[in-house]
Amino acid sequence: MAIEFSCGQCCKVLRAPEDSAGRKCRCRHCGHVATVPDDGPPPLPSASPSKTGVPQSKPALRGGPATSEPNWMVRIVGGMVGAAVILIIVVVVYGHVSNKKKGMERDRLTRVVDEQISTAKAKADAFNFDAAVGALDKAAKELADSFLSGEYLHDELVNKVEVARSDVSKKRMAEERDRLTRLVDEQISTAMAQAEAYDFDAAVGALDDAANEVGDSFLPNELLHDELIDKIQVGRNDIRPLQVDYHKKIRDGWIVFEGRLIRGFEHERILAERKKQAEQHERRRREEDERRRELARQAELRRQEEERLAAAEKAKTDAFFMSQEFVKKKLKVPSSAKFPVFRSSDVTVIYDDDTRKYTVLAWVEAQNPFGVYLRSSYMCTLWPAEGNLWRSDFTSLD
Repeated sequence: MAIEFSCGQCCKVLRAPEDSAGRKCRCRHCGHVATVPDDGPPPLPSASPSKTGVPQSKPALRGGPATSEPNWMVRIVGGMVGAAVILIIVVVVYGHVSNKKKGMERDRLTRVVDEQISTAKAKADAFNFDAAVGALDKAAKELADSFLSGEYLHDELVNKVEVARSDVSKKRMAEERDRLTRLVDEQISTAMAQAEAYDFDAAVGALDDAANEVGDSFLPNELLHDELIDKIQVGRNDIRPLQVDYHKKIRDGWIVFEGRLIRGFEHERILAERKKQAEQHERRRREEDERRRELARQAELRRQEEERLAAAEKAKTDAFFMSQEFVKKKLKVPSSAKFPVFRSSDVTVIYDDDTRKYTVLAWVEAQNPFGVYLRSSYMCTLWPAEGNLWRSDFTSLD
């Protein structure tokens, strides 16, 4: 029967052959060298508590199954070690995940802040300051809603946004200064021009508009604000003497005419001269119109005469060629007839306005019955009838 005993190092139950009593053996669990007892294993700690308060296990019986249990302290230590290992793993994993999440949030915040600051600068360069402030407010809200509050990067980004906000504010104030200065100068120039034209109500209104713009500005406590107010007051002081002189002259009979103050009799003289000039201009205009109408009438007469001459020339040409047809009817051999050229001196065409008839004087060469060509002068009286027809009442050959 095997001998069972406990390892003095790890308290594990060991078994050895019965004939190995008194020999040394090595624990296969912890490697401790122990001596095999002669009459069974030494008594194990009892499960009942001892005087010291530590529970003792029951002794194992020789030749029977081991009934001893591991030390409860070892179990507690092992459990604590395992819990500690698990806790360390959890802490490490949580720290890794948390660091990764924080890194992603840092990158996101940095990117958002840089984008919003770039947008704010672009809007400020375009003088859209409300949109620029809105972009910076959006960046500040992203930082306020982030879970990185208190970190160095968070504070650095907040400072970056505030610096950009300060730059936008400075640019906005500079633009407002330029705008107010430009507006005041323009209004003062307008007021002086209107005062010189004796429109003092409009001049005072222009200065009042400039004062209201300066008063409504968000620069009330700056030195420039006071300088602009003083500049407007100087403009009022410059206008006041002109206004006083204007009212004095009006009482003395002066009047405002075309932006100038003139005496009453000068006004009457100017009106009379202008009336005379207008009458002269109207007379010259009528003469010019009459001359143009006369030129147009003469041009129309010339055109009609040219058309009449052209028509008469064409009619004479037609009369000459039609006379040839009437002459051929009197010839023996009409196909052999030859006539002169119309433009030659041998052809004369006369038009009678009373009878509206044409008389053609020319010659014709034609064969007689014997085949001999003879030239004869002829005279033909003819006129155009309806359509393209011509009629003749007299045709003679010499």
